Amino acid sequence: MELGDAGWHVSRKVSSALFVPLLARENRSFRLGNPSASLYVTVASLSRLTVKLVAYERCALYQWSTCRERSHMGDTEEWRHIRVSDESGFRTILLDRPTAKNAFNSRMYKEVFWALQAAVDRADIACVVIAGAGADFSAGWDLNEAADATHGDESTPDPRAYNQFISAVESFPKPLIGAVQGVAVGIGFTMLGHFDVVIFSESARMKAPFASLGLCQEAGSSVTLSRLLGPQLWAELLFTARWLPAAEAVASGMGLRVVPDAELHHHVKALACQIATQPVESLVVIKHLLLAHHLPEAHRSRLAEEFQFSRMNGSPANLAALERIRTRRSSG
Repeated sequence: MELGDAGWHVSRKVSSALFVPLLARENRSFRLGNPSASLYVTVASLSRLTVKLVAYERCALYQWSTCRERSHMGDTEEWRHIRVSDESGFRTILLDRPTAKNAFNSRMYKEVFWALQAAVDRADIACVVIAGAGADFSAGWDLNEAADATHGDESTPDPRAYNQFISAVESFPKPLIGAVQGVAVGIGFTMLGHFDVVIFSESARMKAPFASLGLCQEAGSSVTLSRLLGPQLWAELLFTARWLPAAEAVASGMGLRVVPDAELHHHVKALACQIATQPVESLVVIKHLLLAHHLPEAHRSRLAEEFQFSRMNGSPANLAALERIRTRRSSG
């Protein structure tokens, strides 16, 4: 049995855990089909359950249905903005735009998505590490290119690329580890809410600059980072756009530990190697159960955030903020 088949059976168990209480509360009968069949639900008023069922199904089974769709990008093709390496049972995805502080453009979103997707069914990859090249983890969305989109499709925002990326991150079926140094801003910060373990270097600092950009939070962080940091601290960070030092993040529960910068990758590799000694099927089951606990709520939050974000993107406040960035960088 390949890992994909094992994942299907695991996700059916998790789906049962999600659907059974839901249907019980609705006082409806149901039965689950076999792997080649659909979920059958007998209801007197099916329409009342449709939204709930779709939300739960998309969250619980995403990685074994939509996310199993393979891209045209193979492991042997050239990566432009990331580096991918496999060793000792784990994959490392290195964000590799150090001159832009590893800020994301559409191509980079797609490449991280492809690299995660390629790792899903690899039985020899037990977990994935995401790290940043150079001094920083990621400065978030490349606002310089957003303010002056003159470099072709890579600099033009592509909502589909972002949605593929964050959907793969939020529902990745194996342990996801973050190695964070320097700045982690915007999506470089909010994506960490979906990681299973984060290790910070002493230089790491995070920022959620959305209010200052005339925007709102993203990536389901209304739920994920509120859960990790606490609602009071996360609200303060959103309202003030201040920096969050690594030590404060760990003390609040967001990360595992803070280590010297020179030792960050040593600590992360040691952890990844230790995880990789465990049976992959067990890791997948454990991750599914962890996702079943909080992913449906985080996913619903992300959809609401994306609606508001797209509404606010291009607003007078947002355009004024981008113009200030353009002016500051051109004068600097």
